[in-house]
Formats: sequence, C-alpha cells, structure tokens
Amino acid sequence: MDKKIFLPGDYVTTIEEFFAGLGVFEEKGKIYASASGLLKTDLKERKVDLELLKKPKSFVKKGDVVIAQVKDIGRNVVELTLLYNETEKIEANIEAFMLIKCSKGAAVRYIKPTDIIRAHVLEAEGKIILSIRGKEFGILYADCPFCLKPLYYNENEYNILKCLNCGFKVKTKVSSLYLNKY
Repeated sequence: MDKKIFLPGDYVTTIEEFFAGLGVFEEKGKIYASASGLLKTDLKERKVDLELLKKPKSFVKKGDVVIAQVKDIGRNVVELTLLYNETEKIEANIEAFMLIKCSKGAAVRYIKPTDIIRAHVLEAEGKIILSIRGKEFGILYADCPFCLKPLYYNENEYNILKCLNCGFKVKTKVSSLYLNKY
C-alpha cells in the first residue's frame, strides 16, 4: 500500500481501517486522495497520510492577514473559505479553519455562515488555521439572520451588531474595520 502513487479522487481505504490524515479526505466512510502523492501509513496511530509529489504554491504563510467567509460551524471548529490574502495582495479560494473554545450554540451567536471575517494566519503548513484575536480582526460584514439586511456597527456599543431594518441585535467579535457603521 505504501509504494503506490495516488491521484486526486483515488480511493485509498476505509475509515474502519485507518483515520484520514494529511492529503486525504473522508467521504461516506471511505478515504480518498485529495492530491497526487505517495501513501504513508502509520500502523501504530492507524492513520494514512499522502506525501505530496509536488509541493503546491502557498497562498498564505504564518502571520498573513486574510479575508475569509464562514462556510460552516462545527462543535469546536469553524470552516471558512479564504477569499483574499491582504498581506500578499492575492485572491484565493481555499479552505481554512478557525478553532473555537465554546459549544456550537454559543458559536452560532458569535459567528454564522456567510459572515465575512478578517483574520490572521496561525498555521499555514497542512491545514490553514486562522485566528480573530486582536482589535482589527473579527467580523467585517454580516447580514441579519431574520430579514437578511446588512447588520450595522456603532463604535459606542462595543462588539454589538444591529439590524436597522428589524432591530435585531447580536453581541459578537467585530473588527475595528467593520464595513457598515452608523
């Protein structure tokens, strides 16, 4: 199993045999290659990784400032699509993640799918991990979950976004560069 070259989308194994590591993904109980590479198995950890044949060009590095859109929220991770690297002035469309230290219910009040955030890169090797710690990081743009109109930020009301259409308010982590201010 270790000497075969796998191409993106190739079936590798099942989740009953191994856990998915770097360069592979799990879908419906099966593990597939997400890039071209040689399979590496760790029998002790019961994990498979793919050693890439060609290292992809990196769009981000640790410390870069990026703009991303929230795709989904899990129990303690937010899945994002990285849209733009402010530091390098490069548009992107790559997957990134942000770890959260609260329950899913609290995370939903904090940040929601379709929100646009400004963050910095904590980790760029393997999976891209982002953070919104810091005054200039946080939500840049959000829509009201009820009437779908833009939420506005008043700098006098710390970290509160308000819908001027229906009156909805939410306390969240707002970037000091939030786009809609009143």
